[in-house]
Amino acid sequence: MEQGEEVTACGLLPASYRWDTGLGEGKVHPLNMETDAKPGTLFVVSTPLGNLEDITLRALRVLKEADLIAAETVGHTKNLCRHYGIETKLTGFNQHNQRTKTPELIGELKSGRSVALVTNA
Repeated sequence: MEQGEEVTACGLLPASYRWDTGLGEGKVHPLNMETDAKPGTLFVVSTPLGNLEDITLRALRVLKEADLIAAETVGHTKNLCRHYGIETKLTGFNQHNQRTKTPELIGELKSGRSVALVTNA
């Protein structure tokens, strides 16, 4: 995918690109963590179920730089973070606690903190 390339509404964006309506409807531009990650940003991070080395460098950087990690499976994510020396605060967020945790995570985002939502895909 090239910078500025048009995509359809049902097209999927690679993790290193962002959909930008501010620079022109329907344009895709490279993501720059230093300038595009604003306070109160929610990052959705997919982590490997099997080999821990299958994770992307960008996912590792997001997990390390986020203020909080909300994990679908805390044990799996804790193991992943330990393996890579990531010390970001970790909390559980899954189908069993989403009703009580969602307001907490929204509060974190509204206060300007960045949250990495980790899914096991």
